[in-house]
Amino acid sequence: MAIRERASPPDVAALVRSQAQLAEVLRIRADYRREGIILERAQALADSALGPDDPATAEVVLCAARWRYAVGDFAGASDRAQRAVAIRERALGPRHLEVADALQVLGASLYRQNRIADTRAAYERSLAIREERLPEGHPGLGVGYNGLALVEGALGNYAEARRLYERGAAIIERNAGPDSPQLAGSLMNIGLMIKNSGDPAAALPYYQRAIAIHEATLGPDSPEVARVLVSLAEAQRSLGDFAAARATMERTLRIREETLGPDHPDVAIILHNLGLLLRQTGDPQGARPLLERAVRIFEKTQGSDDPTTAQVRGNLGVVLAHCGDVDGALAAAVESERVAREHLRLTARRIPEREALRYAEILQGARELALSLAAAGRLERPDQVRTAWNVLLRSRAVVLEEIAEQRRRLRAAHDPTLAALDSALAATSERMARVMLNGPGKQPERYAARLDSARRERERVEREIAAHDAELTGLETGGQAGLDAVAAALPESTALVAYARFPYHDLNPPTGARGDTVRISGSKQPPRYVAFVLPGAGRDPRVAPLGSADEIDSLARRFLEEAGRGTLRRGRTASDAERDCRAAGSALRARAWDPVVAALGGARRVLLVPDGMLHFVPFAALPAADGAFLVETGPTLHLMGSERDAIDRRAAPSSTGLLALGGPAFDARSGETRVPGTTATDAVAVAVRGAAPSCEAFDRVRFAPLPGALAEVEDVVRVWRSAPGAGGGSEGGAIALEGVAASETAFKRLAPGRRVLHLATHGFFLGEDCARTASGTRGIGGMARREGAAPAEEAAHSRLALFGLAFAGANRRAEARPGDDDGVLTAEEASTMHLAGAEWVVLSACETGLGEVAGTEGVLGLQRAFQVAGARTTILSLWQVDDESTRRWMSALYRLRMEGRRSTAEAVRGAALEVLRERRAQGLGSHPFHWAGFVAVGDWR
Repeated sequence: MAIRERASPPDVAALVRSQAQLAEVLRIRADYRREGIILERAQALADSALGPDDPATAEVVLCAARWRYAVGDFAGASDRAQRAVAIRERALGPRHLEVADALQVLGASLYRQNRIADTRAAYERSLAIREERLPEGHPGLGVGYNGLALVEGALGNYAEARRLYERGAAIIERNAGPDSPQLAGSLMNIGLMIKNSGDPAAALPYYQRAIAIHEATLGPDSPEVARVLVSLAEAQRSLGDFAAARATMERTLRIREETLGPDHPDVAIILHNLGLLLRQTGDPQGARPLLERAVRIFEKTQGSDDPTTAQVRGNLGVVLAHCGDVDGALAAAVESERVAREHLRLTARRIPEREALRYAEILQGARELALSLAAAGRLERPDQVRTAWNVLLRSRAVVLEEIAEQRRRLRAAHDPTLAALDSALAATSERMARVMLNGPGKQPERYAARLDSARRERERVEREIAAHDAELTGLETGGQAGLDAVAAALPESTALVAYARFPYHDLNPPTGARGDTVRISGSKQPPRYVAFVLPGAGRDPRVAPLGSADEIDSLARRFLEEAGRGTLRRGRTASDAERDCRAAGSALRARAWDPVVAALGGARRVLLVPDGMLHFVPFAALPAADGAFLVETGPTLHLMGSERDAIDRRAAPSSTGLLALGGPAFDARSGETRVPGTTATDAVAVAVRGAAPSCEAFDRVRFAPLPGALAEVEDVVRVWRSAPGAGGGSEGGAIALEGVAASETAFKRLAPGRRVLHLATHGFFLGEDCARTASGTRGIGGMARREGAAPAEEAAHSRLALFGLAFAGANRRAEARPGDDDGVLTAEEASTMHLAGAEWVVLSACETGLGEVAGTEGVLGLQRAFQVAGARTTILSLWQVDDESTRRWMSALYRLRMEGRRSTAEAVRGAALEVLRERRAQGLGSHPFHWAGFVAVGDWR
């Protein structure tokens, strides 16, 4: 460099590059002060002599980005990396390898700012360039795989991240040898994915090998050694080796303070981890100053609204609770939850729904802290209860509401490009669902490839929608409403009860015995339930600790089994089934309902927000005194997905009329007028709403005729047309689709703009349990898992494709051509429909209310799908409903709604009461199976 400085005339570009190379050497040696001086000189020379678009200027700018990253200025690093990308694109073209190098630095800088979607975009583009320009096995490809793995790990896809890291590590080791520092980084990341997957012991060898490589090449006190030590210490802490973990953390803290300075964010990370260790081993007073210092560093370097800052503040709140500062703990929880929620909301706009749901599972904010304080009886004042409830309320259904709002904005934009993307989303959803439902057959490898291709295509469309949606997000969403707004929406004599299932933290000082790691997310503590009760608008909220979630879930499962299948078991009399059901229900009522009754204050209507297994409990069927049920004694009960459902949001596009579909001709081909192979005699004899298949793959399932569903549709249409205002009035007309006409295509075409959608058909879910469906019911139950497709693998592609409804032609679905409907509507497909303004979606089939509970997001299934599509209320079944009882229940429901002008909540209760009283009068017993299988979820009005 000195020779180049003395040259006349000087080769400025070569001199600038030499200065950049010297800066790189200084950074490897952790001499950041000198590196900064050199880069400042190089930048000044490049700007004055070369101009802003010279490739040598780009090299200096990129080197400055790496230096900014090293000293903890991640925003400054990403700004400079972005500038380097732009310069190289103009000078070298957008597909040049040097552009890929700049994108790699940009991705790393964005990652440290928790900008997940932008990180993925940078790394994906970098890898695409490398795969296009480099031969197989080139070390540059290993770098690209490592970047994408970082994103997968951040989103909780640890298996995929590990696969990518291992692929990159193999390439690096072949090219650079087993002692490469770059390989050490890959080894550390592989170990981290193993540890995050639940096996910290198996991660230790990876950390130890990475440390040995870095110590040999960079020295024992290099920042790279410290980086691996952080992960090693966390594995030691997870294994309960607290002494070793503390020694490792203290060594790490010393290295980082000496090399990075006292206010670097990497110093804050180890302060945070050491504080957690001290809290865990019984020293919350010692932990407090460490966590407070970590918060101050993060606030200074990354800002108060950074998710990492929020996580550390939430963990400080746990320590404050241990120290007896409940108000301080709640304040920390509120701020932590606010930042985490906003980050999740904004991230969910930019990534596919599948990834957003997984991200929500690992980004919990401080919800558990607030709920643990409530469950422990530590909230002594109404304002404290209100604060904790707001933390819970605002954490619910963030992804659901964001996805629903994005779809609403998409459809309201009236833009040809967005309309094309909307159609593409529906088409790719249908394609993915069809691949999943058809199964692998005898070619599981080809099936996996087809499924992966379909998923990638759908997610490509989702990302394109997200990119265009950025221009529409100024519209108000209303998703941030808190408890005050909910309370103001409650009508007279209406109470609100909200349940929460969560990992409980014992906030008393630890004894020092070996225990689980207490964290804002990922805790191993036994879960509990807690209930919040608001007796009415203007009243103080109350809290009711309910105890062990495992015990309550077990009681809920037992009651659901007795209520939903008790009368179907062979060898049991009706009286035995009713007795056992009442016993199961009484046990559940004592744990989940009785503790909240005293706080209801005489309310005549109660809006319930369930959680966990309580999502699937028909509360109205719980036994009351003297042989009655809660549906008889009151109050009127109604389920909601979240507390915000109490707010009246009926300013949706106007909709009118009824679309009722029932008794589809499952064996029909397009254009046929009757069901082939089914005579009139057969139709009368088969009085069922579901097939009774053995445990088999879905691609071999045949749906049986549903004569009761045909009669039900006729009943519903008759009630609708006889109601005041029907036909040309405000109710709108009625359309009935039966037999061959009850097709998936017709439903999709006619459903938009309808006020009420009624579907009387078969429902299905592809659950892990394989249960035979009872004769006389409307479902096929949980079908067998297909060979070659494990539950986790299917869920990784789309959880909503595991639930659906059958339409005309469903038994000939294998004959459907690409692009044509196949007679099966999955929840995945339903979520892409345009149903804004739909008041009711009535799913008169088996187990349409079941699904997978996904933490704060609620139940993933048909109800969620129709809510995303725009429906305000969904009426669903919790078990295999009886065909004839269902017909009577539905007829009563519509009569009470249309002729009696009852609210949804009152109509559902009234229908159950009518069927119950009718059965009692006929001496048929009062088992809930026949009258309590349907619930309404959503708007109670």
